[in-house]
Amino acid sequence: MTITNNHILTVKDFEGRIVLFKRN
Repeated sequence: MTITNNHILTVKDFEGRIVLFKRN
C-alpha cells in the first residue's frame, strides 16, 4: 500500500509497520 501526498511517501511494509519518507 503506497499513498503519496504533499511529497510525503507513506508505505506499509511487509512487517505491517508504517514507514514515512520525506521526498524532496
